[in-house]
Amino acid sequence: MFPKENGNGYHHHHHEVPPPGMGNGDSVRRVTRRPRASSSTSTSSDTLPVVRVPEQQQLQQQRLPCTEFDMAYFNSYSHLGIHQEMIKDRVRTETYREAVMRHQSFIAGKVVLDVGCGTGILSIFCAQAGAKRVYAVDASDIALKAHDIVEANNLSDVVVVLHGRVESMLGSVITARDRWLKPGGLILPSNASLYMAPVTHADRYSEYIDFWRNVYGINMSPMISLAKQSASEEPSVETITGENILTWPHEVKYIDSYSITIHELETITSSFKFNSMMRAPLHGFAFWFDVEFNGPAIQPINSHSTSSTNNHLANGNQRRKRTNPNDALVLSTAPENPPTHWQQFSTTLLFFFIFFTEHHTMPSSLSVTTPQTHQTLEKLLDSARPFLRGELHSINTNLPSLISLLRSVGAGECWHKHGSFLDHLLDIYRILKIWKASDLVCLCGLFHSAYSNSYVNLAIFDPSTGRDVVRGHVGEEAERLIHLFCVVPRQQVIHDNLLFHYDDGELVEHLNESHISLRNAKEKGLFNGEETWRKKLLALVPVQGIKVKHIRTGEDVHVSRRVVAIFLMMTMADFCDQLYSFQDVLFDNVNGRLEFSGNNYWGLWPGDGKPGLWLNSISRMGAIYTLIVREEEIFIQENIKKRVELAVDYDRDENIELPLPPVFNNCTTVLDAGDQITARDLYWEAVCDVSSEGLERAEELLVGSIKKNPFVGEPYVVLSQVYLTNGRFEEAEKHAERGLTLLLEWGSPWDKRTSWEGWVAWTRVLLMKAKDKSWPNTSFGILNLGFVK
Repeated sequence: MFPKENGNGYHHHHHEVPPPGMGNGDSVRRVTRRPRASSSTSTSSDTLPVVRVPEQQQLQQQRLPCTEFDMAYFNSYSHLGIHQEMIKDRVRTETYREAVMRHQSFIAGKVVLDVGCGTGILSIFCAQAGAKRVYAVDASDIALKAHDIVEANNLSDVVVVLHGRVESMLGSVITARDRWLKPGGLILPSNASLYMAPVTHADRYSEYIDFWRNVYGINMSPMISLAKQSASEEPSVETITGENILTWPHEVKYIDSYSITIHELETITSSFKFNSMMRAPLHGFAFWFDVEFNGPAIQPINSHSTSSTNNHLANGNQRRKRTNPNDALVLSTAPENPPTHWQQFSTTLLFFFIFFTEHHTMPSSLSVTTPQTHQTLEKLLDSARPFLRGELHSINTNLPSLISLLRSVGAGECWHKHGSFLDHLLDIYRILKIWKASDLVCLCGLFHSAYSNSYVNLAIFDPSTGRDVVRGHVGEEAERLIHLFCVVPRQQVIHDNLLFHYDDGELVEHLNESHISLRNAKEKGLFNGEETWRKKLLALVPVQGIKVKHIRTGEDVHVSRRVVAIFLMMTMADFCDQLYSFQDVLFDNVNGRLEFSGNNYWGLWPGDGKPGLWLNSISRMGAIYTLIVREEEIFIQENIKKRVELAVDYDRDENIELPLPPVFNNCTTVLDAGDQITARDLYWEAVCDVSSEGLERAEELLVGSIKKNPFVGEPYVVLSQVYLTNGRFEEAEKHAERGLTLLLEWGSPWDKRTSWEGWVAWTRVLLMKAKDKSWPNTSFGILNLGFVK
């Protein structure tokens, strides 16, 4: 939908330099060919510090994990051919250059962010137009060549090449705009329209389908059904002409670069009704786009929200009219225009082979959904609502009686970090349920320390005599898992044997490598047991699992690899529910890596209530959990290829599902320990010192906190209230939605001064008021809030 100029072709013009850390953690690094012995920073009068790191460290840290869709997209731009093809496309390249030069007055003396710079040709155009500084960002390895090209043209003092990504592929432009575009700034292209039309393509049909009717005199028509299926499943990109189009085109989506949101692009639905202009077979649908290069928008155009019926032009043409064509520079990939390297995107429907008569009407609808990494907010609320309403029987009919059992043996009377032991057990059950863990694992969470464990002495059931009681309530399989969790040396299994064997950069590297390995296994049937990530993981957690010592008897205990993964996920839930600054004091966790190195037994409970520095450790657990999940999938795929009997291996606990928790981008991102400290401190200053520093300073601090750590909800929620107070309702709604999503995904609060239920309720109030575009301007008005529709 967005044209990609050696990237995505979007350029932002600023009055201010964006910070070097454009993505999550250290995902963006300055490209340099000169290795340095140690990290340093350099500043000048017109730029913020740009971090320089040794080349080896750069290449290790810059590989931020992507979704499978994003990774395939970015990797496709690492090859020479695609860049040569784009640059040779004179229609596209000269249009971009003309757009830059036409807006030279906006660009001269300003800072430009080139999102998806590729070879850097557009960055150089901007430098030639007089830009003060150009930040050229690309996620593919072509960024290394862009750096050399910039140097070869003596523009290194103007163009800074950064190897990394701003965000996921689709959201990169919107993310960059929201973070760094200044008021009155310029985005090129400024708007885009996506069109579609039904097409006839007899030559292509003959080439792909009729070919099989007679092959060297042999009737191979049984292949036709497979050929039709293959053609219908694989969209093609090719050039078509106006003669292929059966009707006037339909505008599927209009995009204003200044106002479009990621949410609007998640699902695009458009209804259409066509009148065929000729008698011809329908072979499929073609898609193409137009983009315009206008000046800065004074008032965002919400044209994308108008109904399709209002977009009809005279004689049925649904393409958008421009007020004055001379005011805009347009790049079009429409069939009637000169061909570009983009050609047209044809979704073939060869199985739907019918004949239109002239003026025959075909009603239909179209829905396009972009790849999703998070559940929708409504689905998350549906999952959480039984916990919020106390409707526990609707989750598990036995849950109320199980809670009564725990209460009867004193769980509600035992202390646990920031509440009672019963509260903690219920919280763990809730978190695991929201994370889509199986009933077996959720029940283990509900009773996870009932026999005591290697961390705490909370034996509300005697491990010698009480196992039959627990087994009678939860079943044999769940009780076995509960008992195992209570007798393994968890510190050794989770931290000593796993977490402390990886550094953050290595985990990021192995996440990327494992993603590629799994894709090769599933799509190509390729397996390589000598890959670095697999060799290391198999050495730590072999296929058949590990043996550890029983914490009380010293006997050998076998733990399958899948159960190791489950215990990792349960420890994530366990830690995120209970840890805050009190434990940071106890263990002297000043570096945020939770290495349990301190012994400050004099720490006074409950402490200051500040959010704890446990997120780096949890993100690392999630990364290792993902590695095990992927290795398990590869193991199964390999057995399928070897035609090994695929009966469930209960010795390996293959009956236990391994869902990916939704936190940290589905456990594919490692949060830097230093970033979590900075983010926490900025948040704390904002919420604690607002009376002395004011809302403007609070906004600045909260925005900074989110940039450093975008993975927890509370900073978004507090920032939403700041925006509401200032009457900035759209920004308030966006941040409230994001904050609520994160709170629901975690299932527990990061800022534990109030309960998860309290945070969720307050955020829903903010979201409701933001949508209503109203907010109290009196203290009693604030106290009167609370009702949630």
